[in-house]
Amino acid sequence: MKKNMCAKDRLIRLGIVIVLAALVTSGNVTGTAATVVGLLAIVVLLTIVFSFCPLYKALGITTVKDDK
Repeated sequence: MKKNMCAKDRLIRLGIVIVLAALVTSGNVTGTAATVVGLLAIVVLLTIVFSFCPLYKALGITTVKDDK
């Protein structure tokens, strides 16, 4: 799996994960919506950990600069 996300992209996604987690843990989102938001936060967190976004791959996008 080739990395396709730069550090700035990962940092932005981390902010999104923090907001989503805050919504769920504070009780602002409940029930099925909380489950969906929680799963979305986990998926985004995994993209951060692996520096790989499957959607980017499908669309041919990369934010990593080549060293050429």
